[in-house]
Amino acid sequence: MRKGSISRRINDALAEIVAKHPKRFGAIATVPGKTIDGSLSEMGYVEDNLLGRFTLDPWFEEMNHCKVTLFMRPMELSRAAVQREVPGTHFA
Repeated sequence: MRKGSISRRINDALAEIVAKHPKRFGAIATVPGKTIDGSLSEMGYVEDNLLGRFTLDPWFEEMNHCKVTLFMRPMELSRAAVQREVPGTHFA
């Protein structure tokens, strides 16, 4: 995952907000949906650098135990929403 990618910038911004106000906010990571390699790379980055002591392993283990299927739906943010939430974001 490119260091300057929108997913990385959003994840870093959310991690900063949660770090400043841990009792007030929580966040979920965003991963790019266009490439598997990009998604896996960003998931690894979030796990290694942003989650700290928090891990989703118990959650996924319980899902596997219950034989639950996880459905994910991509969400497309408008450029205005991204720029509002992640200052300094620019689109070409």
